[in-house]
Amino acid sequence: MPFLARLRISSWTRVPEFLGWSPGLRFARGHRLPCGCLAGIYWTWSGHEFDVLDARCDSCRLEGHRVGLVLSHAGPAARPGA
Repeated sequence: MPFLARLRISSWTRVPEFLGWSPGLRFARGHRLPCGCLAGIYWTWSGHEFDVLDARCDSCRLEGHRVGLVLSHAGPAARPGA
């Protein structure tokens, strides 16, 4: 069984990382948050979609913003075309 298939994807609060690389995730697109931080939309091979904080802005005042934080998650049925 693949490594990511053994993880409970829906319970992620942080993206699993190995030496700065997140195995099993494909980058879809990026966007800037209102606070100035950068986030990316990533897909797993099984069709789950994650909005992940990729870079924290120096002027961000939100204490909870940490690189790798999962901001939102959508299962395969929620993504159009999945």
